[in-house]
Amino acid sequence: MSDGKKKSSFWKTLPKIMTAIGILLAGSAALITALHYSGVIDFSKLNTLLLEKWRSPNQGDIMIEPAIGGMEFVYIPEGCFMMGSPYDEKNHQDDEGSVHKVCIDGFWMGKYEVTQGQWQKIMGSNPANFQKGARYPVENVSWNDTQDFIKKLNSSTGKKYRLPTEAEWEYACRANDSGQYCGGDNVDDLAWYSENSDKSTHPVGKKRANNFDLHDMSGNVVEWCADWYDSDYYSSSPEDNPTGPSSGLSRVIRGGTWAYGSHFVRSADRFKAPFSDSSRLLGFRLTLPVQ
Repeated sequence: MSDGKKKSSFWKTLPKIMTAIGILLAGSAALITALHYSGVIDFSKLNTLLLEKWRSPNQGDIMIEPAIGGMEFVYIPEGCFMMGSPYDEKNHQDDEGSVHKVCIDGFWMGKYEVTQGQWQKIMGSNPANFQKGARYPVENVSWNDTQDFIKKLNSSTGKKYRLPTEAEWEYACRANDSGQYCGGDNVDDLAWYSENSDKSTHPVGKKRANNFDLHDMSGNVVEWCADWYDSDYYSSSPEDNPTGPSSGLSRVIRGGTWAYGSHFVRSADRFKAPFSDSSRLLGFRLTLPVQ
């Protein structure tokens, strides 16, 4: 066959080839969609697999944990910040100083506080005082209760979820922002607190997120951290990934609540509570180290 005849035959055949490829792609897409809606393929799991196995995460990445009702985690990139507050800052408390440099490795953090629906899914009960819906934050949980939740979750997923350290919490709260609160200086945009909460918690995610796309870091429920509390810890804290004192009587809680004034939902404000305490003020969110 001459070259001219070969070219002519190719161009006559090409539309049929393209049509066949189009039919194949459309059929593949339809099959994948059908498998997804039938529950055979879970795209959230595929996304998580991509992030965990095939590439390093970046700021803005989202990971979904199906075992907790599709809980969303956002990637918090590694970085350094100045932890605490200067002595001349309005509403400064003694345990917020001295201001010191802290550097944190990247990690995943719950986009929202753990909700009542998510707690119910893992624990089979709902301890919350404000039982108004599955999207409300779970509260009335002690530090010990959070450890029971995490133990069951890790057993079912094979992962290593945990509470944030106090340093991770403040780093994620500030999100490279210099504002008083977790995301800026307008407390009403960012937090449910005593002046706007109507004496109750509210569904997670209704207030504006900070620069790391985290909601309710200021207000709604005060959040348990992993650390023991020590009012003087900042004076001896290591620079890299501090984890708090080796022992103590109370655990750190951060972020303020629906019941507190605006000065208590500041980024730097520190609280403590005995690890066995539970109240309608106390909730938490999860973190996951990069594995």
